Amino acid sequence: MESIKHRRPNGSKTPTGAIIPDTSEIRTITGCMVAPTRTQDLATVSRDGEILSWDVFTHKPRDIRRGDKVEIRGAWFQVTETPFSWEPMRRRRARHGTRFTATRKEG
Repeated sequence: MESIKHRRPNGSKTPTGAIIPDTSEIRTITGCMVAPTRTQDLATVSRDGEILSWDVFTHKPRDIRRGDKVEIRGAWFQVTETPFSWEPMRRRRARHGTRFTATRKEG
């Protein structure tokens, strides 16, 4: 089990181009399972061999939205897929949580 850091960016720009600073707080989510995103091609691995996309499973339902930022193993990633709550099919009273995919752009 790993812990990740989560923040929801709230900074932006005004119509005139002035920057509104980001004042979001960083919270730690513990007890996560992190696995590389499985794809047919090697699009999720950089030239240096770093993994650019992770699937994250939490053990409790979390308020995570598309566009949020998460820190996984020391690098910041953006939530690119719409998160959804997962629940085991056989045991409805078993633990359930949130699953999301976080991706980091290179270059």
